[in-house]
Amino acid sequence: MELRDILRIIWKRLWVIALGILLCGAGATIASSRMPRIYRAAVTMEVDRPASAPLAYASIATGENLALTYSELLRTRPLLAVVIANLDLNTTPDALRETVTTHLIPETPLLELAVVHSDAERAADIANEIATTFIALRSQENQREHMAAFEGQTIAQLASLQDLIARKQALIDRARLTSGEEASEEVDPALEAALVTQQATYANLLSSYLSIQNAQSQFYDVKIVDPAVAPTVPIGPQTPLHAFLGALLGLVASGGAVFLLEYLDRSVKSADDVRRAVGKPTLGNIPRLSSTAASGALISWSDPYSAASEAFRTLRTNIRFAGVQKTLTTLLVTSAEPGAGKTTVAANLAVVCAQAGLRVVLVDTDLRMPHLHAAFGLDNLAGLTDLLLSNAEDPSTYAQETEIDNLRVISSGPLPPNPAELLGSKRMEYVLKTIRRQADMVIVDSPPVLAVTDAAVLAPKADGVLLVARMHKTARDAVRHAAEALQQVGGEVVGVVLNGMPMPRSSFYRYYGGQYGPPHQAAGSRIGGLRRRGRRTVGEWVNHNG
Repeated sequence: MELRDILRIIWKRLWVIALGILLCGAGATIASSRMPRIYRAAVTMEVDRPASAPLAYASIATGENLALTYSELLRTRPLLAVVIANLDLNTTPDALRETVTTHLIPETPLLELAVVHSDAERAADIANEIATTFIALRSQENQREHMAAFEGQTIAQLASLQDLIARKQALIDRARLTSGEEASEEVDPALEAALVTQQATYANLLSSYLSIQNAQSQFYDVKIVDPAVAPTVPIGPQTPLHAFLGALLGLVASGGAVFLLEYLDRSVKSADDVRRAVGKPTLGNIPRLSSTAASGALISWSDPYSAASEAFRTLRTNIRFAGVQKTLTTLLVTSAEPGAGKTTVAANLAVVCAQAGLRVVLVDTDLRMPHLHAAFGLDNLAGLTDLLLSNAEDPSTYAQETEIDNLRVISSGPLPPNPAELLGSKRMEYVLKTIRRQADMVIVDSPPVLAVTDAAVLAPKADGVLLVARMHKTARDAVRHAAEALQQVGGEVVGVVLNGMPMPRSSFYRYYGGQYGPPHQAAGSRIGGLRRRGRRTVGEWVNHNG
């Protein structure tokens, strides 16, 4: 599928896409407006550097690391359980944790704790309570109490060791004084080893004691610098975002639906569809005729400079070249199903062939629902049925002259009870051969192929068959089955006419659409004259045209 085909599909069903976007966007907006409001309250805390600590990079880094650690500790379940108990919340620590977020402000010892809740006041209370409870558990007083207890235990151990060392040292000194010069050999080695061990232990405890003394002057404190307040503006639901996402979803869904409908649409939409279905070329592309035009269906007579008239002249030329190997004197015009516009094509093709100087006889073989006589404003009192049932040697006696030079019309006449038998008779074959000797071109308008057997009966008697298909209405399978049915009885399908094409907005059609050429009053007056005879206008019968 080319880009042009994609754009054509989108333009054809643009209203579906627009409706999908509108409905999904409006639905998302309404649903979002009915969702409960969500509020966010935040408290900012600082890991405070002690005043006695030196202002150095290591000190600042320590504060930042502690802030990062605290940001995780603020969301722990034990802490949140205490908050739930303090505020008497009807929730669980895990559920509360989902509503709490922490954010560490880069390159600072600051951290932000935020709580989202449907109640603005409750969100602020929870945020402040978490911060307060955490600070109470991590305060300097608690840390100092633990450090003081540890310091007391260390001092007691130092005193005990000092006493033991003094006594052992005294024992060793007495032993040396009693033995004289050989005292070093008489002192108990185990006693000396014990003294050395106790001295080392004392030194380690003394070092720990000094560290405690130094650490007590460098505690990092946590404090609230910006307490949470009840927000006045909710952070959710984000109605504009939801509306945009809904519209986007509508675009995707409706776009997919459009292409799905296009895939499921089995109607003829282009010449490629015709070629794939029938294997025959498209000889003409007839624009969609306006039902309000004064010309009605005989556009090639009432408005010869219109785009539709030019399309019928192009069809005439293509038919001429299609009959290079075989002269197409008798051309059967039919369709697969009713409503394709075969009568309109047959009538206008006859007009443009007559305008080219050919002697044309237009025969209406639709003996079930004839419309051809109405197109030219003729009566249908006598016609093909009378010709087939009579022994008249000259069919021209039943041919009615039209106001178009070189064009005569044989209407259907009274409707018989057995149309297929009449059209398949030897008499019909004789009538067509006789008419061919009196004209340069015989155009036969027949009923749809798949509706009745009349067209299949007439197809072998014609030099060629022109199959008419209406765009976006006639099914591709119907066109294929009609072509196969005609070929099975010996009919030769020379090509297909695509009827009802959208009018291109090109300079070509504007050129032929009224900006160049003589006024159309003369042609229009002729059609008006036909109307004044009291017969149905084209506008009255075109909606029933087969």
